[in-house]
Amino acid sequence: MTCFALWPCPARAAHFASVALAMLLVLGCAGKTKPAGGLEIIIATDMPTPESFDQVRVNVLQQAADGGWFAPALLDKSYTIPTETVLPTTISIASGQSTYRTVQITVTGAKARAPPLLPQSVVERVVQTQVPTERVSELIVWLKAACKLTCPVGGDAQACVAAGAPNVCGPDMADPASLPSYTPGDGTEAGVASLDAAVSSSTDSSDAEDASMPDSATVDSSLGDGAGDAPACADACKEGETRCSSIGTVDSCQVQPSGCTQWMTTTCGVHQGCETVAGSGMCTCWASQCTQVGTLCQDIQTVASCMRDADGCLYVASTSTCAAPKSCSGMAPGAACSLTCTDSCGQGQNSCVGGALATCALRSNGCRSYGAAVPCGLHQTCTGMAGAAKCTCNVDIHCTPAPACISTTALATCSKDMQNCVYSSGMLTCTNGACSAGTCCTNACVNGATRCGGRGVQVCDNQVNGCTGWSSTLCTTGEVCERYAGPVCLDQNWAEWPMPNSAPDVVAGAPNPEAYTNNGDGTVTDNVTGLIWQSPGPALTYSQAGAIAYCGRLNLGGFTDWRVPSIIELFSLVDLSAAAPTINSTYFPGTVAGIYWSSTPSAGPVGNAWTVTFTVGLMSPNQAVISLGSVRCVR
Repeated sequence: MTCFALWPCPARAAHFASVALAMLLVLGCAGKTKPAGGLEIIIATDMPTPESFDQVRVNVLQQAADGGWFAPALLDKSYTIPTETVLPTTISIASGQSTYRTVQITVTGAKARAPPLLPQSVVERVVQTQVPTERVSELIVWLKAACKLTCPVGGDAQACVAAGAPNVCGPDMADPASLPSYTPGDGTEAGVASLDAAVSSSTDSSDAEDASMPDSATVDSSLGDGAGDAPACADACKEGETRCSSIGTVDSCQVQPSGCTQWMTTTCGVHQGCETVAGSGMCTCWASQCTQVGTLCQDIQTVASCMRDADGCLYVASTSTCAAPKSCSGMAPGAACSLTCTDSCGQGQNSCVGGALATCALRSNGCRSYGAAVPCGLHQTCTGMAGAAKCTCNVDIHCTPAPACISTTALATCSKDMQNCVYSSGMLTCTNGACSAGTCCTNACVNGATRCGGRGVQVCDNQVNGCTGWSSTLCTTGEVCERYAGPVCLDQNWAEWPMPNSAPDVVAGAPNPEAYTNNGDGTVTDNVTGLIWQSPGPALTYSQAGAIAYCGRLNLGGFTDWRVPSIIELFSLVDLSAAAPTINSTYFPGTVAGIYWSSTPSAGPVGNAWTVTFTVGLMSPNQAVISLGSVRCVR
């Protein structure tokens, strides 16, 4: 199993903690014992930040045994400058025991743009190298001004590469043997000083390999051994399983150097084929008229000579034709050409001859022998011992026991022939997703998209079934996901968004005119704040605790992360230019008289909470336990 651990830390506070392959990323890190090997990547730039770019995206791929790249990536994450990281910064990779430890490191500098636009890629660097197992080496990945991208509108780095944009630096191969070793020690300031010196002396942007820090320049790091890390791959099958992949090959499920299972194909012997027995595939001898070494009557005029091969399979090695008036006579293993005949088989018995089925009957010479063989059906094979042979349906691995995936994007379509054999007659292309577990799954979102949901930030990525879906990171206690600045987890009591203004205020010069969108599912989006509101609200009234419980179990618009708004969120709906109620009644009909609960406690007596009365557009504290009020949930 290959075990890599990755985490970033600013160079001036580079203390590291071992993490699993699943990429638990730690920005405030604690030291552990250094393992035998690893790679310390220093990300640096000769461009001013955050003026040139204010985000750094790091993508690390691990190479598989077949030369491809494991999915998902070991790391694919963006960091904001300077709130989440500063340059230079470091990423550490702890090696495992696998031979396959080549990684591709892609670092992209991007400039944030106003939502919903994605960040604009500015500069990119791609380096391939190996993570040594016997030592910890250092590698600098430079985001140089000469590597700036010329991107099409949209700013996606991959789109830039696909469009043939110039000055995409890489992919370069960094010889792992030439990289200097990392030396543990207190290098928090020395590392930065040495790195700064390397920055000032670097002028050639076309180097085949990235420059590396001198041996004296160290950054304090303690790499974990990665024990127990999950593999950067997925099991394709259950170890020990077998199946027939074709008539003459058998697949066996084996553990690979990556630590995950894959199907491995073995070709059966010359006189063998793959047969499914009790759900397992195995190489078995082809059915033959031969039952022992010797001679037999293949038909009334033909003598067949039977031999046994190295796999123990009996087969017809040669045949000879009896010259008239002789005919083949006698039972195996001593059949021969003779002027007089004896039965060579029993009436009605069957035998496989050259893959076809021959039947024993009384012949013109007065004796019983096999007649001309009749081919089996198109999707059949002649099987069984001589005397009891029959045509049986082939097992199509893409249709037995049910239609299966032919590839990651196609599902087999199955039919039955005249012999009632099930076979793969075509394929169905999964046009908006992937094929997994015998069905076409559907992409739920665009890869890389983000949104608020599941009580946190959701990112669209590839799921286990091969299709895209939403993966959630929960916000910490006291924070909610806000769309205006992100999506990002923020304290709901300190709004990042501007306050919407009514039409008269806008006419008077105020910015941010109020604007709403009816989503048609019982929800309304505030286009200024990004908040999504329940509309209309429930007809019942609640204590504050009752309102919190109601929103917590609300399932509306396909979401379950509803909550009671903070006082600033609730008051953002007040429109003082409107007659009672003081709210946009087009989008929020049925707003009743009385108080609406917020989640914000007041600074007065214990147990009081802030409320809004839309009859007059007034904020006031009320007793959270005794008072009853309405609620309008938000997410």
